[in-house]
Amino acid sequence: MCENSLALANFSRRVLGVLLANMEKRVHSLQHMTAKEKYQELLTEHPDILLRAPLGISSYRGSVRSFLIKKVLADISFPNP
Repeated sequence: MCENSLALANFSRRVLGVLLANMEKRVHSLQHMTAKEKYQELLTEHPDILLRAPLGISSYRGSVRSFLIKKVLADISFPNP
């Protein structure tokens, strides 16, 4: 389909580029960032996340134990939503 439509081909390239960038960021986060750095980044990007899912965050960010969130969040200053 992309062979026939230049607009569709360009759109597909942009979407794939964004997906690849997000995947690279996620892999870098999992491999090179501490739990505290991951939570700080998460709160910077999504300041209202704790209002929606306070205990499910640790599994998303790649932390092994859910109690880790309580320990890490105790040291983080939260932005005002």
